[in-house]
Amino acid sequence: MLLIDGDLRRPRLGKLFGLQFATGLSDALLAEDNGTITLDSVVRPSTVPGLHVLPGGSEPANISKLLHSAHLDSLIELARSQYDFVLIDSPPMMAWPMRAF
Repeated sequence: MLLIDGDLRRPRLGKLFGLQFATGLSDALLAEDNGTITLDSVVRPSTVPGLHVLPGGSEPANISKLLHSAHLDSLIELARSQYDFVLIDSPPMMAWPMRAF
């Protein structure tokens, strides 16, 4: 299983797994100039058996542009081909409390 920290504004999985200073998702997407993404340099094993972590990495200047790039699609497809399960931790969808209707 691969756990990806997709909350690039407030990445927390790196800290949770002791990888807060490791290269990660943003670094892989920023370095993607030649069309080939390799997960080996950014995915780290965790202390949980069978769980690998892709931390958020360094904070990029233009996060929304980076997350809407074709490079992210390529990275997710590559992850799907190498792992049985791919979980992406994303930022909250709503900034205000939900009301019961």
